[in-house]
Parts: sequence; structure tokens; C-alpha cells
Amino acid sequence: MRTFRSGLVAVLFFSLATVVLAQGGQTGTIEQLDQDNGAITISGRILKFSESTTEIYLGERRLSPVSIDQGMVVRYTLDEKGVLLRIDLLGPSDMLKALDDH
Repeated sequence: MRTFRSGLVAVLFFSLATVVLAQGGQTGTIEQLDQDNGAITISGRILKFSESTTEIYLGERRLSPVSIDQGMVVRYTLDEKGVLLRIDLLGPSDMLKALDDH
């Protein structure tokens, strides 16, 4: 019985840690775009991208996938399969200002 409880606690802890990590997001710089093949490289990590799943934001405004560019600093979250769920554009300011102007 004690082993079962310990195992259950471990599973619950791992599940909670996974959710917390997914919610918190990570930051990085977009280094390469290969959206046609479903990938974006952010700070050396090749991440899966899906136009139907991945949402891109500048503040509260949702943008189209064509808005992102190499050199942008972003905060991003992944789903449990490693697909980008959300990308928040953080900088640099000149690139964000150009998006605001359009």
C-alpha cells in the first residue's frame, strides 16, 4: 500500500511539474524560420510549428505567422508533444514598432 501511494505521489508530482513548465514559457531569439516545413529555430532549438495551432501575439493583439522574423526575441510555450502553442513577441523594439505601424 505504501509503495502504491509513493508511486501515485510521484506520478502526480511529475504531471504537475510538466504543466507548470508548459505554462511558464521560455524565452529566446528566432534564428531560423522554416514554417513551410513546420519548424522554427529559437536559440538553437528546432521547434515544431503549426499555423493551425501556434498563436502569435504582440501584447494582446494576435498576429499572423508571417509577422515573425529572424532576430526577434520571443517568449514561447509548447504543448505536451513539443509543438509551439504560443509565441509572444518581446523585441527588439525597432522590429516591434514596424509591426505596430502596419
